[in-house]
Amino acid sequence: MNLRKTSIAVLSIVLLLNACKKVENTAIVQPVEISPSIGAYVLSEGSTNNTKLSYYNKSNSTVIGDFFLQQNPTKPAGLGSIGNDMILYGNKLYVVMNVSNVVTVLNAGNAIFIKDISFVANGINKGPRYATAARGKVYVSSSD
Repeated sequence: MNLRKTSIAVLSIVLLLNACKKVENTAIVQPVEISPSIGAYVLSEGSTNNTKLSYYNKSNSTVIGDFFLQQNPTKPAGLGSIGNDMILYGNKLYVVMNVSNVVTVLNAGNAIFIKDISFVANGINKGPRYATAARGKVYVSSSD
């Protein structure tokens, strides 16, 4: 009799565990509006496909570690490879991605992706390095 109860209990547990499945969290995260006047963006250069853009809030001394990914969940690959420089100009943030050969343009108020500007011409990587801005334009140096 005890063997039968034990067998039924074990079978019930096995069935219960097999019935459980992992459910992906598909909730859409609403972008967080931030204020560059009370915080700072921090670019971590990274290496192959792991450059991070974080946000430091000076008013409460908190850091959102991978702010770009939080704000852009549809871009799971992140910013790309080797973030060399960034510049906040007007209402946009320009992030220079050297090995990925792009300048990624983001909304300055929430780090939402706007577009990538390619630095590949005729199949040749141009290697963007640093950025500066003047009179309504952003200028980017290149190792080419």
